[in-house]
Amino acid sequence: MAGKNQHTIPQFLQKGFASRVQRGEIFVWAYRKDGSAFESNISNVAKERYFYGRAGELNVDDDITDLETEYAPLLDSLRSRSGQVFETRIASLIAHLSIRTRYLRESFANCADVLLERIHGHLRDPETIRKIWAGLGRERLIAELVARGISAEDASRVASSPNLVDFVESMVPTAVSYVDGLADGARARTPSFIRDGHVKALLEDPAALRRSNAYSSFNWFVL
Repeated sequence: MAGKNQHTIPQFLQKGFASRVQRGEIFVWAYRKDGSAFESNISNVAKERYFYGRAGELNVDDDITDLETEYAPLLDSLRSRSGQVFETRIASLIAHLSIRTRYLRESFANCADVLLERIHGHLRDPETIRKIWAGLGRERLIAELVARGISAEDASRVASSPNLVDFVESMVPTAVSYVDGLADGARARTPSFIRDGHVKALLEDPAALRRSNAYSSFNWFVL
């Protein structure tokens, strides 16, 4: 096991940005979103607890560690070269790095937040609730009544009765609260859904073979 503190940007990549090396330990400058900076050992930069999973659960950390063992020497060799390079493994390296980052996961989370907010806003609109009842709700009630032996005409009359319409209208605030509760629950579960989905995708293809095959047609240069 590689441990609980798992690097979203591998240390073999970070060391190319070393600010200093002290007694074999590599340091880099890390920049926060607010623009402030601090110098730190690469072992403490771009890491997150169990980002790729825990032992005994959905976990891709060991697979990624194995790939890092392969990619680290490749990147070391590229740092000593310049100009166009003809190394087939570069495509695989770039593809792998592009699918394992925190940025990718956060992008999924942002998309999910926007989608959930739009769906929530639409479904909690009282007018939407009234339309759902006028369409699906009313039709289902009529179908249920007919299935119980009531004529279609009588079932339609019941579904359109003023008392029932008034009752449905009185339940609109309750329906809005119910939708709000569903949305809150969905928001609470979204981070774990996205994390598990990301880890599962990495497990299925940690080397990003399809993306790597697409990148293999590129010309690669070291500048």
